[in-house]
Amino acid sequence: MEIIGIFLNVDKEKHQLQVNENWYPFERGFSPGMEWIGHLVRAEMGASGKIRHLEVLLHKIREAKGKIQSLNLGVPRVSMHFEGRLIHFYVPPYLFRSMKEKFRPGNFLRFQYYEQKVVINKVSYLVIAKVLADAKKKPELHSSPELNKTLVTLKKTQYFAFMDLEFSMTGPEYRGKPFVSEIIQVGVILTDASGNLVEKFSSYIRPTAHPKVTGRTTDFLKINKDAVATGMGYRDFYKIIKDIIQRFNPMFFVWGANDGFMLKSSYEVNRLEPLFAEGQIINLQQVHRQYFEVGQDIGLYNALKSYGLETGIQIHDALVDALILSHIFFQFRNALELPEKFPFKEKYEGLMHKK
Repeated sequence: MEIIGIFLNVDKEKHQLQVNENWYPFERGFSPGMEWIGHLVRAEMGASGKIRHLEVLLHKIREAKGKIQSLNLGVPRVSMHFEGRLIHFYVPPYLFRSMKEKFRPGNFLRFQYYEQKVVINKVSYLVIAKVLADAKKKPELHSSPELNKTLVTLKKTQYFAFMDLEFSMTGPEYRGKPFVSEIIQVGVILTDASGNLVEKFSSYIRPTAHPKVTGRTTDFLKINKDAVATGMGYRDFYKIIKDIIQRFNPMFFVWGANDGFMLKSSYEVNRLEPLFAEGQIINLQQVHRQYFEVGQDIGLYNALKSYGLETGIQIHDALVDALILSHIFFQFRNALELPEKFPFKEKYEGLMHKK
């Protein structure tokens, strides 16, 4: 009996090696060469049902270049977009150890790969055979001018405002009808540069375009329709945020792109000018992704856990989330002062692998 596939890994203590997604025992007298990992092989089984011989096969190799979308440590891989599709490339261990130190999401990678696909945990991969491009030396400053500007600015800012917004959602009652999501709850934590609480503000906000919130909204956010219906009007919310800006001129932080999109939409719905000057409101999630080179969106609670802080049960409450956002920010600011880069990415990926 023989097996043909990509030799992916070996466990010499258990006398097993991995071809494609499966592990096979090998005879004790046989020693598979580590230099064969990542190559197409023919494995010959002995009478004992264990592998007794490996032969490296010549196989067609293609060359490609692409922008790295993400690096995954669970199954060593890089993911890239090709012809409108996201393709996963398995990276053999002998290559991955070097790649994860020299490359990050956003870098372009030129490489060779085998045409034959392998399946691991029900996911199809092509296998990288060789990295062709030399890795560039990591710069002292991040490659994003926008991020560098943010890092410099936050060290000079005297006040910080951490804001979280909750939004209305469409439901069956709006099927076939136009609908626009609106801000229905706000939470703001305002601190000085040392992290001392200056002010806090929280309120429900009555939607303007669609005053009655849907059952889907109340079920998801665990809120009462009456609480929203008796909340402040949007223009009152607008005046309060404008007053905070005029009195303290803080740097505002949100988590994720949705809050920024909803603010822009709210100005249009209520026919008001934007509240914030350019660069005054910062997506702290994006800052974390860029600074720590994480190739995917990071949940608010997972970010807090990655700093070693407990979160408790996640609830959808704007003031609670604003408070958590403030904790994340000051952990991040402290991390900037460390002599070595805080291992946020490693801790976050460790959390993801446990799920």
